[in-house]
Amino acid sequence: MAIIFALIAILAVVGGLAVSLSRPNTGDQQKADQHEPRNDYSTTNPGANQNAQQDRGSRTQEQEPQNYRERFVALVERYEKVITAGSTFVIAAFTAALVFATIALFISSERVAAVGRDSADAARRAADTAERALIAGQRAFISASFVPIANLNPETGEITNWGFRTIWTNSGDTPTRLLINHINLQPRDDELPPDWDFPDYWPAEMPPSKRSAIFLSAPPHGTVNGHDVYTSMQVIEQVIAKKKFLYLWGWATYSDVFPNTKKHVTRFAVQVVIGGNPRDREHVSFQFPYIAQHNCSDEECDRQRRPADWTPREVVAE
Repeated sequence: MAIIFALIAILAVVGGLAVSLSRPNTGDQQKADQHEPRNDYSTTNPGANQNAQQDRGSRTQEQEPQNYRERFVALVERYEKVITAGSTFVIAAFTAALVFATIALFISSERVAAVGRDSADAARRAADTAERALIAGQRAFISASFVPIANLNPETGEITNWGFRTIWTNSGDTPTRLLINHINLQPRDDELPPDWDFPDYWPAEMPPSKRSAIFLSAPPHGTVNGHDVYTSMQVIEQVIAKKKFLYLWGWATYSDVFPNTKKHVTRFAVQVVIGGNPRDREHVSFQFPYIAQHNCSDEECDRQRRPADWTPREVVAE
């Protein structure tokens, strides 16, 4: 393409030069005619007129083109119209080629720009993926585990009742921010119904002004204890005898140290299964199997239509 444009440009230059050389120098010719002496003697002397014509003929022959430049000029003058038409065609062709080249350059630049945009989008997606991977690998992540607690009579050393402690474990490499939690314990005469809605239970003796979640902080790869909940020895014995069902559930919401990230949530709901002798710590067992619903974290809770900002229903325990 570049070679074709160069040839067209050379032809255009040659054509333009030919056109400029083909223009007659009318001004110089008129001056020569004005300064040529008038021979009035020729009108009265026929012999002299004949001699003058012979002299002009000889001068004309002497003035014929003798070098290559004059011959070239004469040739150009002879084919002036053809050269002019050819030059015009070459210039028109060069102009058309220039137009097509401009269009091709525009299309090519648009393709290059599109490739650049695609590359920038790919780089941005790669950076976003790397950032998400960094956050996922480094951010705080809270999970729950459970420990039974025996309360003793300080005088006799006998077990008077049992409580349950939720331990929140941060498995991430960064600490939590604004961690709050709430734990619930409820004995029931029957199993949880399918439409159970994961409410928040509060003791009847607690005034409404104090019914709020508890703030905590979990260090990287560390643990923090949630608040303890208790039930009577009578309830424990009824659970062992399978006359009652005991359920433990709770939640924790928190943020991580990275900017512009969503609030996180972890929820759990387990049944407390007890066996053995509850009055002897060496011969009693506790298990915490998860129930079929309300155990989730982050996106899992979103799919259950209970995201991190969902507020449970409040229930005052009897």
